[in-house]
Amino acid sequence: MQTQTVPPVLEVRNLSVGFNNDDDTTWVTREVSFAVEPGKTLAIVGESGSGKSVTSMAVLDLLPSNAVREGEALLRGEDLVSASKERLRAVRGNDVAMIFQEPMTALNPVFTIGRQIVDALQAHEKVPSAQARARAVELLKLVGIPEPERRIKSFPHQLSGGQRQRAMIAIAISKNPSVLIADEPTTALDVTVQAEILALLRRLQTEMDMAIVLITHDMGVVADMADDVIVMRHGEIVERAEVRSLFASPEHEYTRALLAAVPRIESIIDPEPTPVPHQEDAGTTAALDIQALHVRYPGRWGRPGFQAVKDVSLTIPQGQILGLVGESGSGKSTIGKAVVGLAPVESGSIRINGIAVGARGKAAHRR
Repeated sequence: MQTQTVPPVLEVRNLSVGFNNDDDTTWVTREVSFAVEPGKTLAIVGESGSGKSVTSMAVLDLLPSNAVREGEALLRGEDLVSASKERLRAVRGNDVAMIFQEPMTALNPVFTIGRQIVDALQAHEKVPSAQARARAVELLKLVGIPEPERRIKSFPHQLSGGQRQRAMIAIAISKNPSVLIADEPTTALDVTVQAEILALLRRLQTEMDMAIVLITHDMGVVADMADDVIVMRHGEIVERAEVRSLFASPEHEYTRALLAAVPRIESIIDPEPTPVPHQEDAGTTAALDIQALHVRYPGRWGRPGFQAVKDVSLTIPQGQILGLVGESGSGKSTIGKAVVGLAPVESGSIRINGIAVGARGKAAHRR
């Protein structure tokens, strides 16, 4: 019995993109072809400048006015390359939606999240404002933003990075698109938030039977999300494969180089590490010594201050590297700012090469 083949919802055929410059055209991608089925994820991977984002934006004609497109981008058989501007406006956000890699720049900073979702809903059909607002609350709840009735009134800068990305996803799925193009959707996020966003995309894909075109350079995201992969380099596809086959036996040397560049824990663990001498034994002063550091940002308009760092101590010997990790808001950057005098030190001590620095980062005295 033969397995029935599901026709692709989006099929790109020999798509080339160039940019007009005076009397010449510079082609940046050449004859890119791929297809993605409903409920499946196609990952397009490659280094910066390989043509991933240009290809995805060319599908919806989101490129500058001097861009030139040749080839076909078939949405259920309808060519979007030759479609009119009016038809493309109807397709964007309705049948094909896009998530951009930096929500803080993609979202309008002067409008609330709710207003932007309502605008997206009303862009394609006349929906009463009250109904659109209720739908906006549903969408924020669907993408996992807590207290959606309150958050609908928030501006982008009042949300965390993960919440902004969830809001972008809410806007993108507001019209139940058949295809979602996600351009580096987790680049600016912490690993824990990244995992939450990827899980959200998988859940929405299952519920909506949505095809996803995932643009990324992160091979870990590819392994987690993709069904099929194409690898681009210098504007051309150099390899295409099912995701397991690609990771198990990559054929092109460039794909092997990409996979080899992925950090692995065994590559950074020295089986016989060189002992690091204690500071007293080394006879040198620590490059950085922080003891019992507390940093508190003052409150505004009589509100209590915010304790950003509490009782942190660490020492970095000369010539050593210390990794400081944690989620957004854990205090990593605040510690760094305190060291250089850009954050208010409430208590504790900071010494650089034995020199104590004050809250404003100026040398106080030498011990």
